Amino acid sequence: MPADELEELRSIDREQALRQANATLQTQLIAAKNKGAEIVNAVYQAAYDASLLARTEKAKPPVPDKRTKSAEVALWHMTDWQGAKLTTSYNSEVMKERAWLFATKAAKITEIQRTDHPVKDC
Repeated sequence: MPADELEELRSIDREQALRQANATLQTQLIAAKNKGAEIVNAVYQAAYDASLLARTEKAKPPVPDKRTKSAEVALWHMTDWQGAKLTTSYNSEVMKERAWLFATKAAKITEIQRTDHPVKDC
């Protein structure tokens, strides 16, 4: 068999092998996508089943705010707590206590402001 014909057969075999590999990869991709869709559907079904078991009532829509004053946004400035800092008087537990105290006070102040004017976002 001449060298040219042998090279042509090798080229055809390589092309067929590449086509077969491509088909195999496409089949695997489709299977993986289907598996992902099955997982998503299972999660949705589980959430639905759990909601049926919880027997919760439908949430009531919020009462519309009829006040004429313009709404405001409560801005809590909470930065640089230095949670990893360790001294004789400060550590991550002290930081947690102070952050909790800050959040509690800020929530109370926000509620006080809400009695006077709309504060819809925080």
